[in-house]
Amino acid sequence: MRISESPRVCGVGRHAMKGHDIRRLARWGLLGLPFVGLACQQVPIQKQTAAPVPPLIKQASAEQPATAKDEQPKVRMNEAPVQGKQPLPVSLDAVLRLAEEQNPQLQTARAKVEAAFAEKQLAQARWIPDVYVGVAYYRHQGGIQLQEGPLITSNTGAFFGSTQVSADFNPRDVAFRQLNAARKLYQEQGDLSRISNEQLLEATTTYIDLLAAHAALAVSQNMDKPLASLLEKAKQALKEAERPEFRLQVLQIESEIRLQKQTQKKLQSSIESATAKLAYLLGLDTTTTSLVPIDSQMTAFHLVDVNSPLDSLVAQALANGPGIREIESILGVIQTGIDKARGPSRFLPNFTLQVGDGLFGAGPGNTMAWAQRFDLAMQARWNITDAFSQERKKQVAFAQLNHVAWTYEDLRGKLTMGVADARATILYAGSQFQTAEQQITSAKEALKWSEKRLENIGATLATYTEAMNAQKAIASAQLNYIDLMREFDKAQLRLMLLLGPDCRPAAAPPQTLPDPKKGPKEGL
Repeated sequence: MRISESPRVCGVGRHAMKGHDIRRLARWGLLGLPFVGLACQQVPIQKQTAAPVPPLIKQASAEQPATAKDEQPKVRMNEAPVQGKQPLPVSLDAVLRLAEEQNPQLQTARAKVEAAFAEKQLAQARWIPDVYVGVAYYRHQGGIQLQEGPLITSNTGAFFGSTQVSADFNPRDVAFRQLNAARKLYQEQGDLSRISNEQLLEATTTYIDLLAAHAALAVSQNMDKPLASLLEKAKQALKEAERPEFRLQVLQIESEIRLQKQTQKKLQSSIESATAKLAYLLGLDTTTTSLVPIDSQMTAFHLVDVNSPLDSLVAQALANGPGIREIESILGVIQTGIDKARGPSRFLPNFTLQVGDGLFGAGPGNTMAWAQRFDLAMQARWNITDAFSQERKKQVAFAQLNHVAWTYEDLRGKLTMGVADARATILYAGSQFQTAEQQITSAKEALKWSEKRLENIGATLATYTEAMNAQKAIASAQLNYIDLMREFDKAQLRLMLLLGPDCRPAAAPPQTLPDPKKGPKEGL
């Protein structure tokens, strides 16, 4: 930034300036030179370039074996990657690990726990006295009163360079600060446990929804070929014989094809939404990453043995569930503070200590004589005002204790309700798997008989819409099975998180969905 030069004055005014005016302007000009330099100074502006951020997880290598594909998979995942984004394979284990390590909300909660821990350590060190190193100069000139009473005038100076130790120790205040810091630490740890449970549950359920959406999309896409074949046959029959029933069947099949296309569009949108949400929950870049499930089929996650009695599962949740131990610790801290307030420590005084040691100089006028000087002052005092506010403080402490106690009871009730609800859902969904498999088998058998009717007796008695409805029945049975599997997996994950990290039963091997093409015994 440059300052343009002002035009030079070449002419002389009509009236000559006086000498003292010139000298005055010169003085003001000299005083203004530093400001001119400041105005002309150029401050370089450096553009800060953002450092490249390393990827949070490594991309899948090309050596990873590809998932085996069937000729006509019915409930396998849709493996088409989202255009413009890098596909990133994920599994349930990866979701659990990344959601716990890279979730932004969990990182924020951990930072709060670290801050609370630092405050607790600082509160534990409050008994350490303050140590100062410095110098002091004292000057007195004028009237001063002697110890006997007369007023005199004096002119003295003093210099003191020393190391000073200043300590003000209040036992009750130190104990309160330590207990309050411990309470805050347990509270932040409880919030971390709650947020961790919520984020893990949301991430895992989103992953299950993503698997279910892929499976439902595959079911809908697998209807395209049979419906197209039926439409071609119906059009051929209409071409051979212009009959109203054939025209009606063609229109019905075309309507079903358009409906399936619309359903596929909706499912693809659901997949993209679930992928973006899961990427956010895992702390990944949603603009450049497209998550692709590694699981080729939906599986039943047997994470918790629900055959155990409900009382046993509830006891595990009440002992190790999210937030239980932290609230119990907060109750213990508040109770400890109340007990200390009732104990003999409430009669302890406040202690004050002042120690100074250094070189001291003093004398009349500006003359000083030097000598070593050591000062020590100790004081113990009692705050009488605390005796009048003791009852108020007890009321505040008991109110806080009751608040935390009711919060604890509410948490126990929520854990009990959550365990019972998850266990009931698991038992219901698990008991309906066999019925859903039989429904798929019956739908397949109905399709076979419908195709035989078309082959044997023609389209006069057996309609193409009958075969179309049989195809829809198979797809409906498969979607029902997928919904049962989704409810089962979500309930298993919810129950696992409610039981806590220390009391998780050994996981049973996962059960693979039967293949509807092969039958319920061989896989859905």
